[in-house]
Amino acid sequence: MISSENKIIAAGLLAGLCGFVIYATAEAVIGLSEQLGIAVMLLLFILFGAVLPHLYLEQTNQSISTVSRLGVFTLVLVVFAAGFSVEATGTALTIILTLVSVSVILIVATELREGNQQSAQSENH
Repeated sequence: MISSENKIIAAGLLAGLCGFVIYATAEAVIGLSEQLGIAVMLLLFILFGAVLPHLYLEQTNQSISTVSRLGVFTLVLVVFAAGFSVEATGTALTIILTLVSVSVILIVATELREGNQQSAQSENH
């Protein structure tokens, strides 16, 4: 039987693919530039495919640590950013690299905070 967590992640990936449909619709209506379109496509895919499912799972399933969830998200972001950045230049590449950098900084900061809290708790006992 498939776990509810796997169902949520699979639904998130399907929602990420729907992000491409949203992008195609927005491009047809608004007419985004090709370079900016690459960054928007990545943002929509990552938002729907990784961020929202992991935020939901973070709130509903506390058995997995925040650092682990951020690690999975960062890995997914790096993999997709590498694929999307092949054709990106200028502003789009800057947006993609900023997203990856912020994600890495978040995971390091969260790990440091949790480690600091654990060491403070162990000193009190």
